[in-house]
Amino acid sequence: MSGNGYEQVAIGKFVLICILAAALYPVLSANKRFIAFASRATSLVPDDTNRSIDIFVHDRQTGEISRVSIANDGSEGNNHSMEPDISADGHAVVFTSNAENLVGNDANQKTDIFMHNQQTGEIRRISENNLGACSSGGIFIHELVPEQ
Repeated sequence: MSGNGYEQVAIGKFVLICILAAALYPVLSANKRFIAFASRATSLVPDDTNRSIDIFVHDRQTGEISRVSIANDGSEGNNHSMEPDISADGHAVVFTSNAENLVGNDANQKTDIFMHNQQTGEIRRISENNLGACSSGGIFIHELVPEQ
């Protein structure tokens, strides 16, 4: 077992990743390098004290686990994040969240959709209109579709 709370076991041509915490909504990137998942576990990354369900990404190549449901300043979300999806190459992670502090001006008190860029570390709300205003109703992710 690694110090990060997961175990990797090879079984023939399959590799089983056992996240040693309650993992919800696990999704594998198309290149099979990254696993995005939701968890309430506080042992996966340092300083996870918000007692909320967070979104994590496990890099199968490096073995690292990172939390992506955090604000650009590094602060923890103040409510649950769920339903992750990940781009084919793992660079973008989208998820729903009821947290109101992941980005500025999130005042709709509804579930929003956020995207975390794994390369830059930036998070932004993508459930807004073309003027940048919050959505007025709760939104849920069905599937992350690649750009054409």
